Amino acid sequence: METLLYYLLKANVVFTLLFLAYYVMLRREKFLNANRLLLLMIFAAAIILPLCPAFNYEGFLKSNVLLKGFKPLSQFYGGSGNSNPTTGHAGVVINYGLWLTVIYLAAVMFLLGRFIAHIARIIKVISKGAKQEIDGIWYCEPSTKISPFSFFKFIVIKSDAYADGEYQQVVLHELCHCRQLHSVDVLLAELACACMWINPLVFLYKRQVKLNLEFLADDAVLQSGIDCKSYQLNLLASLINSPANLFANSFHSSKIKQRVSMMNARPSPLLNRYKYAVLIPLLAVLYIITNPSQAKSHTVQQPSAFGRYFTVETNTDITIDARTDTVKIRLEPRKKGTEGFKGIYVVESKIYTDAELRNVLKPAGKLDIRLARRPIIGMFTPNDSNAIKEWGQRAAKGVIFIKTPAAKVSR
Repeated sequence: METLLYYLLKANVVFTLLFLAYYVMLRREKFLNANRLLLLMIFAAAIILPLCPAFNYEGFLKSNVLLKGFKPLSQFYGGSGNSNPTTGHAGVVINYGLWLTVIYLAAVMFLLGRFIAHIARIIKVISKGAKQEIDGIWYCEPSTKISPFSFFKFIVIKSDAYADGEYQQVVLHELCHCRQLHSVDVLLAELACACMWINPLVFLYKRQVKLNLEFLADDAVLQSGIDCKSYQLNLLASLINSPANLFANSFHSSKIKQRVSMMNARPSPLLNRYKYAVLIPLLAVLYIITNPSQAKSHTVQQPSAFGRYFTVETNTDITIDARTDTVKIRLEPRKKGTEGFKGIYVVESKIYTDAELRNVLKPAGKLDIRLARRPIIGMFTPNDSNAIKEWGQRAAKGVIFIKTPAAKVSR
């Protein structure tokens, strides 16, 4: 579960930075087909990039001055070794990472359910209407008054609701949506909203996807020879009607002002295409920071209870020397044929998992703790009932404890 939460965090980071780059630099450019492809690629990159193989950034940064300041994403929230699960009554461990993941997925499932319900509603409208196929496109006459819309190869429109000229313009607009399969983009945008609902930018992303599709359809109508002013007046007249469905392409879009502005805008200069090239180094940087190096053959990533990740060196063992009042904790090379301790460490009242203690030791490879007097060191084997009673289920894999003995009372 914590691994899924970590993946979702990385996916949202990739999505946010790429979409902000698009929104700032490219949304006003009249490269409509390129922008359509780019918007689809932003969502695809957010899903795929965090799943790519780890990048060996350590060796790369040594030879690249420009990127020396970058760190892998896990280092920005990877633990300091001081985070522990919270223990409630009766030693129950409260795993916040697990609960956050469950809550996140519950919201995703709710939104996906609503997503499916809306699609079912569209299919119901199409199935009840009278249909006629012309050149591979199905024209549906709805049984009730409804704003015109298209969904894949279906155009739903009441033929008697428009004058001849207006009807032709609406049909040309919806034909563009059908022939260019704009419904795919709309459904992917809705899917992005369901999967990344926690990110407020994803709803702006959905609006930008739909708006760009309207730009493409408007451009196709004007390219067919329809008078621009007549078409724009038809759009303004349709403003009093509402869209038929959130998941369909509708002629009656509420973004009339932006659509008219884009129709009247001059084509963007070809030199402005350099802005797309800016996204290439941004993708490279996102790949580096979302896929931290795992070049060391004996290094794995192990999540803690909060979803934080700690580096675990599997070819070393933790050794403890408590023969004096200075407790010496070291990372030592593991002997062949031996298996490391998998339980928790209790130093006075401080509890460390194996991963957390290694994370504390990692910078210097050692830790010295000065106590008031020579401590007591002991060990509980896995599933010891006394250890579980004392420290909860965290002690199920065993416990090594170090504590200062009570001072003798002189009489």
